[in-house]
Amino acid sequence: MWRNGYPATAMNGSPVVGRLPAWKVKAADREKTIGACIQKGEPIMPFVLVQMWEGRTNEQKAQIIEKVTDALVESMGVEPEHVSVVLDEYPKENWGMGGRPASTVMPE
Repeated sequence: MWRNGYPATAMNGSPVVGRLPAWKVKAADREKTIGACIQKGEPIMPFVLVQMWEGRTNEQKAQIIEKVTDALVESMGVEPEHVSVVLDEYPKENWGMGGRPASTVMPE
């Protein structure tokens, strides 16, 4: 789904590929979407991927996206519409630290 030549966004601000938030789409499908942007001559940069543990609220995620976008607009002079921010969330048991699952190293 495209709006004004840009990928549509979910309610939390994350990009949407088709009808799914980008974090639910396989990497190969994301690459196809980026490829489609390039073929159409649409700006897709800068692109920021934030990898983090799950558990933040939608309000916190929206604030992360807003502040990362603002930082790039200020530091690089790009238009906000050209900035893409994707939040990839992982459960702590799927993240390793020092050879152990983060869920055991840093329990809640």
